[in-house]
Amino acid sequence: MRGDRIGTTVYVLLLVGVLVWLALIVLAPALARSTGAAGDLGAILYSFFGKTCHQLDARSFHFLGHKLAVCSRCTMVYAGFLAGLLFFPLFGYARLRDLPRLGLLLGILPMAADALTGISMFWSPSFVTRSVTGFIGGATLLLYILPPLREAAGDLFNNSAEQQHEFET
Repeated sequence: MRGDRIGTTVYVLLLVGVLVWLALIVLAPALARSTGAAGDLGAILYSFFGKTCHQLDARSFHFLGHKLAVCSRCTMVYAGFLAGLLFFPLFGYARLRDLPRLGLLLGILPMAADALTGISMFWSPSFVTRSVTGFIGGATLLLYILPPLREAAGDLFNNSAEQQHEFET
């Protein structure tokens, strides 16, 4: 029973974290429209997300006349991650724990191929291919990250409880 609570806690914390992350991505353009402290906060968010994303205007979704804090591929990776989290309870932990590693490769490969061919002279990825492959990659990644994360949290909690019990006796 304790393991179920730990798994649920990890799930809820990750869900809240992803929702906050996505909210900040959308909040940046809303704040950028403002002046003063709100506008400064928008600039801080753009700078923060700029550490991991190129933020090119032509490759980004727009909200309220401003680009989101990350490009379309990154936005859709995070959205795919959220979708994977929302569908996770339908699959069940036991089934996802034993997914073949080939599935991870197959889920990430389209995004990697789209990105790598984009730097070649033979193919120019479109806004749609960047978005779709990002979504598939994010959803796939979640399915492979969540089970080991839940197990690690369970192990950490159980080891901590065992050490506490040994210390008390």
